[in-house]
Amino acid sequence: MNKGHTQLKFIKFHNPEELHQDTLTSISHLLFKRDELDFLNELIKEYTIDLISEKTFEESKAIATALVELQKELKVLLFKVEEHKNNLQTLLDNVIVPNELEIIRMDIIKLCSKL
Repeated sequence: MNKGHTQLKFIKFHNPEELHQDTLTSISHLLFKRDELDFLNELIKEYTIDLISEKTFEESKAIATALVELQKELKVLLFKVEEHKNNLQTLLDNVIVPNELEIIRMDIIKLCSKL
């Protein structure tokens, strides 16, 4: 599977409430993707006999390997977005943290570069 990395040219920064809502939406999308990957893995397990036939073995193996890699990447990304959500929550709670906005901006840039 080819993953294209895009170069970031512009990131619109919202107020903390909008950022928090965007983060919650992102988490929801990532959880949905995780469920889709789980479903595909279950299909592979259920139809293993058909998939290991000589005709389709190599292609099935490549797909299964790609799914495992996607699950690993998704787990890491989901952790980072959850961590970002927690950082935003401190901003929403009006807890004073030095350089807080700059830290959150850097988090956003890092997360966007991973997508």
